[in-house]
Amino acid sequence: MIDRVAELVREFSADSPPTSTVDTIEHYEAIQFFKEGIFPEGHDKQDISAANAKVLQIEEAVGRYFSGLSEENLISSIKEIDYEYHERLLELLGKYKVYNRCDADVIISALIAEGVHVREMVGDESLVKACDYSIRKILLSSSRNAELFVDHFLSEAQQSQIYLPKSLTSNDYHKMYTEYIDLKDANATYLQLIAGAKPKHAPGIDDKIRLKAKRRYDSEVSKIFEGNSGTRFGIEIIFDPDIPVPCKSDSYESNGRITRYAYSTSWLDKTYDYPSILNNFIHLFDFVSFQGLMVFPAYHSQRSTIESLFGKTGKNDYKTGVWFNHLDDLSLLQIHAYRGYLKSKGIEIESVISWFFTKYLPIEFGAYGFMFIPSDTRTSFLQRVRHLFPEMEGVAHQFSLYAEEHEIDPELLTMSSKQIRFHDIPTQLNKKYLFQSDDETVAAIIYQLYNDQSSITRTKDGRKASDAIELLSSQLVRYDDFHPWQQNCIDFLVTQGILANDQDHVYPTNESQVAILETLFQYSSLNYCYLTEAQRIEADKMVEKGWLKPRDYLLTEEEAAYFDYCLNARFSNGLNLRNRYSHATQGSEEEHYKVYLIVLRLLISLVIKINDDFCLLSPAPDSLSNGLTLH
Repeated sequence: MIDRVAELVREFSADSPPTSTVDTIEHYEAIQFFKEGIFPEGHDKQDISAANAKVLQIEEAVGRYFSGLSEENLISSIKEIDYEYHERLLELLGKYKVYNRCDADVIISALIAEGVHVREMVGDESLVKACDYSIRKILLSSSRNAELFVDHFLSEAQQSQIYLPKSLTSNDYHKMYTEYIDLKDANATYLQLIAGAKPKHAPGIDDKIRLKAKRRYDSEVSKIFEGNSGTRFGIEIIFDPDIPVPCKSDSYESNGRITRYAYSTSWLDKTYDYPSILNNFIHLFDFVSFQGLMVFPAYHSQRSTIESLFGKTGKNDYKTGVWFNHLDDLSLLQIHAYRGYLKSKGIEIESVISWFFTKYLPIEFGAYGFMFIPSDTRTSFLQRVRHLFPEMEGVAHQFSLYAEEHEIDPELLTMSSKQIRFHDIPTQLNKKYLFQSDDETVAAIIYQLYNDQSSITRTKDGRKASDAIELLSSQLVRYDDFHPWQQNCIDFLVTQGILANDQDHVYPTNESQVAILETLFQYSSLNYCYLTEAQRIEADKMVEKGWLKPRDYLLTEEEAAYFDYCLNARFSNGLNLRNRYSHATQGSEEEHYKVYLIVLRLLISLVIKINDDFCLLSPAPDSLSNGLTLH
C-alpha cells in the first residue's frame, strides 16, 4: 500500500481537507507509515522532507475534524463506516475527547447502529472509562458476553486487550457465568477455562460455578465423540525374550495408530539388581536426557505451532500438549509394566528407592542420615499414596540440608517445619544450570534456527527441512538460494556470529554454539557440567552477552514447575495431588493406583536428580562420562 499512501499524502491540501470521517481516517492511517519511517523506494531526502511536512498538516486536519464532532452530528458523521476502520475510529474519538462531549447513551447507540461490536468497544480503554455504565448494560444484556470475561481474566491468548467497566459487580459476573454455562451452544473451550479457574483469579467464580462448568464440558465432549470416534492413538508395552536389543519401538494400525515399545526380557533378567533397576529408568526407559534433564516437563519446544495457535489456554495453566500427554501415558505404562515384572522377582520399586537413600548414598559418597521408609504393601493404594507424600518431602528436606551443611543433623532436620519448595532445593555444585534469558536476540536466534515456522527452512528451489540447522547442515545452500526477504534473516544470524556466508555456501560457524542453542530450544536450560570444554567457552560467552543466566539448584525451572504441576496448586489445571490427599479423598482404587504411579515417577525422578548431583560432584573413576550411571 506504500504507493497509495504516498499518493494520498502528496495530494493532500490544507485548503481542502477531508470532509468525511472515512476520508479523515484514511489520511490518518496513511501518515502512520511515514511516521514509522516507511517511504516508497526512490524517495530521496527532499521527497521525505516534503512528505513529513504534509504529515504535520494532515495531523492538524484530523484534529480539527474530530474536535468538531458533538452530539448533534455524531450519528450522521460516523454513518456507514466499514468494519476495517472501527478500531481507528474508536481511537480517534477518544484521542480528541469526543466521548467527553457527548452523552454516553448517545455514543453507544451510534456505535451499535454502525455495527461496532461490544468486543471492539471493550478494546478501547477511553471509551470504557467514559461510558462505564452504558457498556455494563450492554455486556449484561447477553450471556454470550461472558466469553469476554473469560478472555480478560482467564485466557492467556486474548484476541486483543480487553477493558471492563469498573461498575461490574461480583454478582454480575456470577450471573453471567451461570447463564453462559446453560447456553445451548456454549463454547467447550470457555467451559474448560471456567472449570479450571481459581476463584481468586476471576470475580464471580466459585467452586459451584467451576463444578457446573466441568459437568457441562464433560457432557459436551461426550456428545462430540458419540457419533465421531475421532483419530485414536495408543501405546502398547510388551516384554519380548527374542528381541536382540534392550528396547525397540514401532507403530502399527489397529483401530487407530498404536506405538508399541518392546523390552527384552533377556536384558531385564540380567539387570534386576538394585543399581541396574535405577539405571534402567535412566537408560532403558529414558526418564532423562543425555544431560540428566527430565523429559516429563511441558517444554515449549514440544508444542507445535498448530497447538499454540489454536489451543486456548488459561493465564495460569500449565502449558501441556500432545507430546507431553504421550510421554505422560508412556512413563506411567512403563512403571506399571516394570513394577509387575519386578514383583515377579520379589522386588518392590519402593524398596529400591529406600536402598538408594539408606545404603547407596552412604557407601558411595559417605552421605549418611538419609531415610526413606517404603509404604506397607498390604495397605490400599490410597494409604500408600498418603504415606509416600511425606516420605518424598522428607528426602527433599534431607538433601536440602545435606547440600547446605554437608551433613544431616537429625535435630536440625526435625526443627524445620516449613513445606518444601521444589523450586528452591539447593545443589552441591557451582554453576550447575544455565537457562535462556529474556533477551530478545537469543530468542530470535533460536526461533530462526529451530522453529518449524522459521523463514529459512526452505530455499527458492523447493529444498526444505524440519528446521534451518538441518537444511544448512545436510545440503550445500548458497546465499542466493534464498529470497531477499529470507536473506535479511541470514544477515541477522551472520551478524550475531551464528552463521557464516562465503561464496560457496551458508553454514553454522561453530558446532559447540549450535549444540548449546539446540539444547536451549529443546529444554530451555542446559547442564553446564555436561558441556565439553569448547562448549563451556561458548556458554560463558553467551552469559556475558546476557543470553544465558545461571541457576544453582537441584532442579531446572521447568523441572520444578513440573513437580508443582503434579503436587501443588500453582497452576489452574494442576493435579494438586499433595493437597487432595491431605484431606478426605474420594475415588476408586484404580484411580488411587494411577496416582501411586505418578508419585513413583516423581520419586524416581528425584532419585535420578540427586544421584546426578552426587556423581557430578564426586565422579567415580569407573562411571560413565555422563555421570548418571549408578556405580
